[in-house]
Amino acid sequence: GIDRVKLGRIVFQDKDKLKQLESILHPLVFKQREQFLQQQQHLYAKAVILDVPLLFETKTDTLCDVTMMAWAPLFLIKQRALRRPHMTDEKLQSILKSQMSMHEKAKLADEKIATGLGHGYMMAKINRLCSKWHLQ
Repeated sequence: GIDRVKLGRIVFQDKDKLKQLESILHPLVFKQREQFLQQQQHLYAKAVILDVPLLFETKTDTLCDVTMMAWAPLFLIKQRALRRPHMTDEKLQSILKSQMSMHEKAKLADEKIATGLGHGYMMAKINRLCSKWHLQ
């Protein structure tokens, strides 16, 4: 198996190693996504929702008619992340540095969904957006 903690320590401290890992993983993820989309097309799916953490970084947004971004204030992101096993503040900072900033993503996303205002608020917002974009 893969020791994800050890791997994370390596790749989030070395941009070249992160790029190397992404060059291995991204084609596999892209292939799986393509198979999923083809399957949905054969099933005549009215809509398909993709959950892609690096949507803009990987240019996957070009496949989407609508992009929605979940966001939270930095203090809440830190609070949630630091509850995960083996997560440290240093590791979190390395991960955040390797990603596009929330501000940049917000400029690119069609819709923004706040996740820090309670589950009920978030679900109501998602339902409104699905209605707006005819996803129900």
